[in-house]
Amino acid sequence: MGTPGEGLGRCSHALIRGVPESLASGEGAGAGLPALDLAKAQREHGVLGGKLRQRLGLQLLELPPEESLPLGPLLGDTAVIQGDTALITRPWSPARRPEVDGVRKALQDLGLRIVEMGDENATLDGTDVLFTGREFFVGLSKWTNHRGAEIVADTFRDFAVSTVPVSGSSHLRGLCGMGGPRTVVAGSSEAAQKAVRMMQLVTVSFCAPGCLVPHLSSCTAEVGTCPTARRLCRSSLMSPWYLCPAQNWRRLELASAPSAWCSAHAPTAEGLDLGIPLVRNRAV
Repeated sequence: MGTPGEGLGRCSHALIRGVPESLASGEGAGAGLPALDLAKAQREHGVLGGKLRQRLGLQLLELPPEESLPLGPLLGDTAVIQGDTALITRPWSPARRPEVDGVRKALQDLGLRIVEMGDENATLDGTDVLFTGREFFVGLSKWTNHRGAEIVADTFRDFAVSTVPVSGSSHLRGLCGMGGPRTVVAGSSEAAQKAVRMMQLVTVSFCAPGCLVPHLSSCTAEVGTCPTARRLCRSSLMSPWYLCPAQNWRRLELASAPSAWCSAHAPTAEGLDLGIPLVRNRAV
């Protein structure tokens, strides 16, 4: 149940939850959400469900809205799924922890193996977890602590798991995400760029440190022709991965430019000691 593409699997089902009226009553302010137009949000929710079903051919599972769970539609925080295993998270906010109950039941009904987080010292929001197809990154943020990251590593023992410090009030996947096979799309903010620099330094998948591009103006060559990327990737046993800023996404989407960009300059080692690989029996 992942994004289609190499190593990421293919989706068969989509799980969503209806938008409660309480989300528009100011109760989402604690999560930093803007003022919400309830009618518009509910219309957009219906459009989303239709596209998931009709455009992507997914079987849609919809949980009903619950007024006691204003942030319930943010289902990405409640579980981490890879293959047939679903890790039920323990959100940082105690008020959000009841959200996992309905999600757990839905995933059980799908026949997934359910793993619970029994450690009361652990916190984990699912949107702090990024799966690249070959490994996991877990953002250490306001919402997710190191013990939560250790449980991710213990649950998905066939993959390398590395921690990435996340500054501010963002989740890791609020700063970057998978734009497709072998491509991480990152925002241009300082927090996003710092996170992806750290990901490059601790990863087992990125082999070309010259492929981080903080600004479009520094892009010099098309992938496959960049001498820095060719030199660094030639001797690697790993397939090359590339990082590209979110401002390039339209170019990627419209295919009006190279599918990723390379810079002649490698990123600095800023914060190297803050990224901690957590590896549990990683498959070679």
